Amino acid sequence: MKKLFVIGCSHTRYVWPSYADILSTEYDYYENWGAPGIGNFAIFHRVLEILDTRALSKDDTLIVQWTYPHRFDFHKSPNGWYQGGNLAFQNDELQTTIARIAWDEDSYNMYTNNYIKSIYEILRNCKATVYFTSSWPHNFTVDNWLPSLSTMDNLDIKKRRFLNALPNKKNQVSEDAHYTPQMHFEYLKQNTDFTITDKMLYYTSKAEDILNEVKDWSQIQPLMTEAGLLDGFVHGKN
Repeated sequence: MKKLFVIGCSHTRYVWPSYADILSTEYDYYENWGAPGIGNFAIFHRVLEILDTRALSKDDTLIVQWTYPHRFDFHKSPNGWYQGGNLAFQNDELQTTIARIAWDEDSYNMYTNNYIKSIYEILRNCKATVYFTSSWPHNFTVDNWLPSLSTMDNLDIKKRRFLNALPNKKNQVSEDAHYTPQMHFEYLKQNTDFTITDKMLYYTSKAEDILNEVKDWSQIQPLMTEAGLLDGFVHGKN
């Protein structure tokens, strides 16, 4: 049985299918451990949780998507991982405080580099096939590092606009900055060695058809789940 495990931020798990979900159509079993808004501290620990709780074999594939360095996160039971996103947005009082007393770019880049180096060394002996990628352009020279997801910015495909796409712009039409399913499909097709199949194309087309009909952003995830394109299941410690 071929199993796929993927970990990352909202570029891996979102209200519509990502590269990971598209890839999953060619696997027998799939777990998407992505979570919107988490940072690399959480991704580091969630990779370890996968290793602790899933018996990965030579038939399995693990993809680790590192996110932007300028994120702060922590875990606290029973609420789970704090998913604050970019510190620059200062979405809440905690982010404002952290940005004021604990943030500087060099330090957070250092944290991210250390997380990546540590996980890379830990996964050297992993039986599964392991890939890495990132949200931003990287300069890491390690085995199986896929091109950055930010290469999707170069595609001649427009991002989507919806009513209520941004929490601070209620009842307004705004652009959702996330890459669309079609962009994720083209990323796999143009930037990786994964075999592109008719099943993957059909899956992507179904997702795009739903987005063509949706006006309100809040309706997207329920419709994707109802259509069987997303499972809605959360893996790991929440």
